[in-house]
Amino acid sequence: MEEKDTNHLNTGGQNGSSKNDADQAFPHVSVATQDQHFQFLSQKAQRLSTALYMLTNLFEHSDPLHQRLRELSL
Repeated sequence: MEEKDTNHLNTGGQNGSSKNDADQAFPHVSVATQDQHFQFLSQKAQRLSTALYMLTNLFEHSDPLHQRLRELSL
């Protein structure tokens, strides 16, 4: 019974090490995924900022909310 437990532990260890080997062999894959995520978030932030600027164009320039919303959007 102990042999089965040892084999099970070895199998788990091998799966974990092969994942680490794959991460080390292809580090650009995780960087590309992070870069795509950053690009997606950046585009969303730009669109929200543009929408706020378009909305604040409708306000009077003397309105304090006009300038405050623009400052916060940046």
